[in-house]
Amino acid sequence: MKKYLFTGCSGFVAAHYFEFLSQNEKLIEIIGIDTRPPMRVPSNLSFIFEKIDLVDRASVNALIRKHKPQCIVHLASQSSVALSWTDPCGSFSNNTNAFLNLIEAVRKYIPEARVLSVGSSEQYGNVDESNLPISEFCELRPVSPYAVARCSQEWLSRVYVDSYGLDILMTRSFNHVGIYQSEQFFVSGIAHAFARAKRHGMKTCKLEVGDLEIVRDFVDVRDVIEGYNVILNNAERGSVFNICSGKGIRLYEIVEKIADISGIRPVIKTDQSRLRVSENRVVIGSNQSLREQLGWQPIIGLDQSLREVTEYLVAKSNL
Repeated sequence: MKKYLFTGCSGFVAAHYFEFLSQNEKLIEIIGIDTRPPMRVPSNLSFIFEKIDLVDRASVNALIRKHKPQCIVHLASQSSVALSWTDPCGSFSNNTNAFLNLIEAVRKYIPEARVLSVGSSEQYGNVDESNLPISEFCELRPVSPYAVARCSQEWLSRVYVDSYGLDILMTRSFNHVGIYQSEQFFVSGIAHAFARAKRHGMKTCKLEVGDLEIVRDFVDVRDVIEGYNVILNNAERGSVFNICSGKGIRLYEIVEKIADISGIRPVIKTDQSRLRVSENRVVIGSNQSLREQLGWQPIIGLDQSLREVTEYLVAKSNL
């Protein structure tokens, strides 16, 4: 039986990954670790939850010795760029230090295990438009504490691949879209606001937002999971891949699309506290490497993603 270890198992990406595995894999066992148990685990999966804080090195060592997984999917992170400005030390500890504890335990006890280290498009920083779309060969120039932590995670991966021969695979994942996502992320936060307004019979929705002129590359979380899975099963040790749609859209257009889906007019106010000290203006990725090397490509369009998220939230009774 193949044994997986998922860090960050209570997050929305893990929830979708569990659904994917329940439909596509047999004879697997999943150990999920987090500071709280997951809300959604398909009943047909063999699942064990372990309450672990990855910053606690002794606990991580004990868990790896106990379970000895063959595959590790490292999803745990403090993934908010905005929060990294208000708590940079916490962001660094919960990203870089947590990951270092994990791969040190892998090095000591299961050096043959395959590890998927999930990174972020934020690692690229501000990229000149002449270099768009962003490929994996683009220089990393992080402009937030979160992005620095993610770069450190990737650089540690390379050190452990080159120095110890660990089997680590890396991604630079672009913005995800999907149900179950926390309101702290842009699309989910906007969709939650419109869904609440619709459920209360309102004709307008008040939004306090940051800069809506920036451009981002959004990809459906189910396509992201397909990408993670094909990398985990087929990529060469030490590889790094963008996971993105290859298309950019202004955040204001996202608001317009969700407004059209909900039938409610937005009333927009700029919230100065949501404006970042340094902001990546245009982020559009290239997925050429993943397409050509492993045959992955996104298949779920943004309009479908936004409609599904909005309709899911409107149908919920506890918003």
